[in-house]
Amino acid sequence: MNKLKDWENQYVTQRNRYPMHTPYGAYESVEQALSNNRNASAFVMSLNGLWKFRLYPAPEEAEPFWQTDFDCSGWQSLPVPANWEYHGYGKPIYTNILYPFKRENGSQPFEIESTTGSFDLNAPFVPKDNLNGCYIRTFDIPENYIGRQILIDFGGVESCSPHCPARRLPASRSTVYSMSSPRFPV
Repeated sequence: MNKLKDWENQYVTQRNRYPMHTPYGAYESVEQALSNNRNASAFVMSLNGLWKFRLYPAPEEAEPFWQTDFDCSGWQSLPVPANWEYHGYGKPIYTNILYPFKRENGSQPFEIESTTGSFDLNAPFVPKDNLNGCYIRTFDIPENYIGRQILIDFGGVESCSPHCPARRLPASRSTVYSMSSPRFPV
């Protein structure tokens, strides 16, 4: 029996992700919360900046970059937040109702013959060549965070499978209609 890949399984939309909710912050006081500035707290750290990045033609081809001894020195640097398509990787795609995949006239499992000679996309399957961007960012957890619940928030990320050294964190997949903010325990 073939096991579906997570990204082709319509029943897997997340793994151990915190429930979706309106954005709120880790405020130090009521006054700080009333200021409506989530970044003002000493308990919020931005991870924006340059991250190491490599684009793979398919998810299965990604190297085990989450391992602690992985050497990413040959990877490029990419600003985050950003869209890799606007930095020379792949091409920008806007999709509302159609898959952004080239049709192959029934020669691939992601297509199904609807009528003789007419092929439709066979959701949730996708082509083998399905670009996969991998990012690496290292950071130290500040001492004042010790003893507190620590979450990492990927605001505006369509899908991700974050990793921490030597262990895999939960995963999330949002639809392109809902650029939600997945949060994970660290």
